[in-house]
Amino acid sequence: MTPAAKVMIVDDDLETRQLLAEELRDLGHASVHAADGVQALSLVRHERPDLILLDLQLPAVDRSGVSGGDGFCVLERLRNIPEIASVPVIVFSGMRSPEVEERALLLGACEFVHKSFNGNALFEAIARVLAADAPSRQLPTRRLAVSSNV
Repeated sequence: MTPAAKVMIVDDDLETRQLLAEELRDLGHASVHAADGVQALSLVRHERPDLILLDLQLPAVDRSGVSGGDGFCVLERLRNIPEIASVPVIVFSGMRSPEVEERALLLGACEFVHKSFNGNALFEAIARVLAADAPSRQLPTRRLAVSSNV
């Protein structure tokens, strides 16, 4: 069975990445993971995801000390890579302020979902974005039972 979509999960929290990957797999999607901006920017050209889920609170540097920037920086860099610029990005963050949300959307995110979400919010956003990107793709949604401390 071919996955409905390939989703890149960019989050420094391993548990969050694993939980999202499991839920995406249950929905028939494949996932690739990045723990920081350096990994995300390195993998994105090779993996060519259909969608990127991006946390904003990423470590400023990776484990080797290379600067990857926070999620805002990663989002801005993604939008400047011609072959990736059109890939939709859903910002999935625990940061809560109208200014943060507005900045993410101005930098090119197509949706902003708060991590302390109400079950379906993230997966409804994923379904909306992927459906808009590929109208013929059938996308199931499902209630997500997640509690994130981030």
